[in-house]
Amino acid sequence: MKKHGLFLLVLVAAWTAAAAVPDDYRLISPDGRVAITVAVDGRITWQITKEAELLLDKSPIDMIVGKDRHLGRVAKPKGSATRSVNEQLPTVVSLKQKTVRNHYNELELRFERYALQFRAYDDGVAYRFVTDFGERVEVADEPMALNFPADYRVFWSDEEHPEFLSHFESLYTDSTIGAFGPGKHAALPLLVQSQKGTNLLISETDLYDYPNLFLFGTGGAKRYPIPLAGCHGCAHGTLVNSNASAGGTG
Repeated sequence: MKKHGLFLLVLVAAWTAAAAVPDDYRLISPDGRVAITVAVDGRITWQITKEAELLLDKSPIDMIVGKDRHLGRVAKPKGSATRSVNEQLPTVVSLKQKTVRNHYNELELRFERYALQFRAYDDGVAYRFVTDFGERVEVADEPMALNFPADYRVFWSDEEHPEFLSHFESLYTDSTIGAFGPGKHAALPLLVQSQKGTNLLISETDLYDYPNLFLFGTGGAKRYPIPLAGCHGCAHGTLVNSNASAGGTG
């Protein structure tokens, strides 16, 4: 079983996952403050709120595997499941504590030979694709976008290499999302701050032989929502083995 996806950590803070309308799903963090709304209507989108604040507007999720198969372009899931996890994980690297609490609620949408998992933590959210296509999967791209409802403040990592080679020691520029056009791309992690001061750190985890994500600006300061467009490997295919994972457990 292969697991790949994006980990979006929302530094903010009742478990329920039910269909609000046909093919709409809602997932709430254990403390009830963070909510994910997922819609499936020919494409898959997600939306994030913290209490009454909209942090991320409807944003498409997709992954292209094999010969132009889009995992995010579907009519509706074959089924869904939810679960709640509250456990202590031992630290790999020594920290102040010997264990780290892993507490989240999860929604899994099931499709033909793959699934899409969403997790809501008290201080973050995550999603990842889980596939069952065989031992090796060719991932061509992950065309996704993060649509923000306003021109949020961003600490933008200035990447310039046209072939997306990076030592990940870039200078971070304190600016706004709308200041960066399609010719500008940034490496992760990327810190975004809402107008109410909520910090959103965009990152990913468990990358082995899977290309890392870059985000592109859209120069959309005069229209809302303002998207950041993402791609993994930027259309350069890769082979992912059964150990690959780019989802997160927080």
